[in-house]
Amino acid sequence: MRPVPVPAAEPPDAESREDRMYATRPFCASVLSDAGENVKALAETSATRAPD
Repeated sequence: MRPVPVPAAEPPDAESREDRMYATRPFCASVLSDAGENVKALAETSATRAPD
């Protein structure tokens, strides 16, 4: 009887990569805000838009 194959584990960075992508927008908004960008303009350009 052959042993049941064990699926390979995901790379340790797989989930944190998604987290970093999700955190990019607020990070960039913070940097632009610190640089003096208009807060209202940031809110308009960084708002989540519904897919077409």
